[in-house]
Formats: sequence, structure tokens, C-alpha cells
Amino acid sequence: MAQRIATPCIKVCSMHRGTLWCLGCGRTGPEIAKWFNLSAAERAAVSASLPARLAAMGLPPGGDRELGHGLARAQRIAAGEAIARGDAGPGEGR
Repeated sequence: MAQRIATPCIKVCSMHRGTLWCLGCGRTGPEIAKWFNLSAAERAAVSASLPARLAAMGLPPGGDRELGHGLARAQRIAAGEAIARGDAGPGEGR
């Protein structure tokens, strides 16, 4: 039987616009994509960086689903408003 690999995912899965860290767990897109292929030492190194990343985004260690979803929603609203004003940059809000 295969060993189960723990993941820091809390099912928010939206990226912070400034840092490109997940608003739920704090990982980058490439870290999320490679998570199950990383060695235990690599996963431990990424996991050790997550509390500081989450704190930098104003989130508690371990994340907060409600707050993460709220931040993601606020980003989508801001992107939509920027598009409506015509001042969205390339790739923003799409």
C-alpha cells in the first residue's frame, strides 16, 4: 500500500496577486504542482517557509479558509473593477 503524503492544502486554491503564493496554503504554483514528486526533505523545506509566507499576506499560520476565500474574492472584484475602468494590465482579470 502506498504511503499517504500530507499536504498543507486547505482548499482555497487562489493565488495572491503580489506574491503568487496560494492564499490558502502559501505555496507557489510550481510547488503545488510538484508536491507529490518532491522528496520528504524538499516538502519539509517548503513547509517550513509557509508560516512566514502566510503572515506576509496577513494570514495565520496554517491558513484560514474563510479569510483566504475573502482575499481571493476581493482580488477578483478589484480585477473586475480595473477591467471596467480600462486600466487592467496585460493578463489581469482574465
